[in-house]
Amino acid sequence: MIISVSRVVISFADFYRKVSRNLNRLTHPIDGQKINFSDITQDQQRLEFLVTELVQIAQEHQLEIPSCAEEIDLEHLGIHNGKERA
Repeated sequence: MIISVSRVVISFADFYRKVSRNLNRLTHPIDGQKINFSDITQDQQRLEFLVTELVQIAQEHQLEIPSCAEEIDLEHLGIHNGKERA
């Protein structure tokens, strides 16, 4: 069976109070160390690095890469808002 994929949709977690509380409870399954989470949308440099890498991988595989209704504008990095083009 051959499966064909033409796009990959990305989204970033929204850190609502309950989400943050639940994420803060997570520990690594092997060593029990606390797992740290941060909102990458609040760190422009890290966000642009990640998105640029994702766009490059998508292009290498001829995939469209829209965002899933993100409020942040990623168009300048090559990602359109999927909600606007649906």
